[in-house]
Amino acid sequence: MTWRSTLVLLAFALAPAIFAYRTAASGHENPPPPRAGPVLWAEPERDSVEVDRSPEIRVRRFRMGVMGVATGPGGLGLAVGQANRAWRTEDGGRTWTARPGAAQNVRAVTIRGDGVALAAEGSGRILRSLSGAAEWTEVGLAGDGQRRIIHRLTFVGERTVYGAGEEHTRLTGRVGFLMQCHDSGATWTALDAPEQSWNDVAFVDEQHGWLVGGAGIVMWTDDGGDTWSPRPIATDETLRSVHAFDAAHALVAGSGGVMFRTRDRGLTWAEIDNGTGHHLRRVAFLDAVHGVAVGLWGTVLRTDDGGQTWQEENSGTLAHLYDAAWTADGVPIVVGYDETILLGEAR
Repeated sequence: MTWRSTLVLLAFALAPAIFAYRTAASGHENPPPPRAGPVLWAEPERDSVEVDRSPEIRVRRFRMGVMGVATGPGGLGLAVGQANRAWRTEDGGRTWTARPGAAQNVRAVTIRGDGVALAAEGSGRILRSLSGAAEWTEVGLAGDGQRRIIHRLTFVGERTVYGAGEEHTRLTGRVGFLMQCHDSGATWTALDAPEQSWNDVAFVDEQHGWLVGGAGIVMWTDDGGDTWSPRPIATDETLRSVHAFDAAHALVAGSGGVMFRTRDRGLTWAEIDNGTGHHLRRVAFLDAVHGVAVGLWGTVLRTDDGGQTWQEENSGTLAHLYDAAWTADGVPIVVGYDETILLGEAR
């Protein structure tokens, strides 16, 4: 056996441990002790169809698990990640079927009311599926040559889409960007937003919206993103997710388990003690009352009072969870590392 072969085998063997070390070191946190109580989340049934995944993605195992989930009408849902395949459900998450992925490095996915889906690839390409992830077509490019990573895509109405993320250039390094389109993802316009690395964008209508990013930065707009106003918050932790209940009421969450809520368009914020210190990646609400928050080390929090109080549930996994959504029937779906998909109890 040559020394190159030995190094390749060693890389395969150590990849999961390296991922765990890198995550823990960068996040200053360790795996939690075994969670108490019954496991309230279950893996859905999946088909046995094999869809090819890039060998490079297999080697870089720590890049496989970034998945996004989106649900639409009639039980339709998609879970898309960086493994060059997507998972589709037609029955509200109970069973899933493997489909060819939009690309090998998808970072964000969103789905419209009629089932049209958009996915953002790591190089900045925007892809669209009209057939429930059976086929994907490139419809746009998020940039003019620089590498743009979109962390969040979201439909607002029938044709308007917003995208938020960060771009990497040799001259400026890493800066944030915000994009908008009015033709279902085909052509994009850059909006004048602060050059902050943006992790999430949420609009309640085509005028009122929120942006969150690093160092506890929160921005608010009431003119469709043409201008943005800072909304100071008492944290310098990275904010990863924002949920907008209405034009005045929003909830944000992020690193270290931080969570804040406002009822006056961000003029004042109340910190929420949710009982976790693990990084939170996504907050998703079914309605004004029922919500779920997910994060690293299999962290799942549930609320039944609009986010005033949260209870941690035993997810049965230590996989990092990156995204969450609700079906029309009130079933929460969470997804994460290594193509993890879990279903919770209906509300």
